[in-house]
Amino acid sequence: MSIVADVLIGILVLFSVRRLLWVMASWLRRRTLTETGRWPEVLIAVAFRNEQDSLPCLLSSLDALKYDAERLSICLVDDASTDASTDLAE
Repeated sequence: MSIVADVLIGILVLFSVRRLLWVMASWLRRRTLTETGRWPEVLIAVAFRNEQDSLPCLLSSLDALKYDAERLSICLVDDASTDASTDLAE
């Protein structure tokens, strides 16, 4: 039984070390904004339904984002709201 346990522990250690090396390698090759020279394109999709009370706070937070406006898209999706959410989103 101890041989089986030793083999299983060895396999777990091997996979853990492999995972640790993979994470470290991904940190090292991560490109920063200064390396690429521009921001990546981002799409923020927000689905809402009957969010009349919380939508103004969300919209002001999205408006306050400090991101390149040409590279940022925001898509608001109304899921058949029955309150004034649609009017607020427009």
